[in-house]
Amino acid sequence: MSNLKTLTWANHKRAESTQLMQDMLTGDIDLGLYSDLVWSKHQLYKTIESRITFECSDVPRARWAYQDWVGMGKLQPTQTQSFQTLQERLLTVDEKKLWAHVYVHYLAPLYGGQILKRILGPRFPVSMLEFSTPMAAIAEIRYKTSPDLADEANLSFDLTTRYYDELYQTHHPDS
Repeated sequence: MSNLKTLTWANHKRAESTQLMQDMLTGDIDLGLYSDLVWSKHQLYKTIESRITFECSDVPRARWAYQDWVGMGKLQPTQTQSFQTLQERLLTVDEKKLWAHVYVHYLAPLYGGQILKRILGPRFPVSMLEFSTPMAAIAEIRYKTSPDLADEANLSFDLTTRYYDELYQTHHPDS
């Protein structure tokens, strides 16, 4: 039987290959776009954390994302339809399936987020990417997720990819 990583790998790679993620990985992202991304991460984390209580105190990210957004000057966030769709899913999916979204949105800062922290840290606040007990956070998420969440995790990757593309297009209408 395949594991969740294997079952979601294609959509994971698709999300990583969006222009938004590519710009972040090269450090070629402007304050407005990064601020919008961090604000949306705050909203996403706040929604999930209103429905799930994590055992590991290092898993919750909402307050750190908010702190980062404030550190960038609290720019007025851009609203997108695709993010609203993602938020609605987070509010309506049952708790078991909500863990698929935790898998997608909380493991990212624990892994690839560490690369982004080194790249973006000199220019932007990155406290949402800092962890004191990353292995404990990873262990909790892995313990609560299983291959039967693959469909929901793939949906989460798809909704996130759509949001990344729409947000990028909002900031770069000529691309």
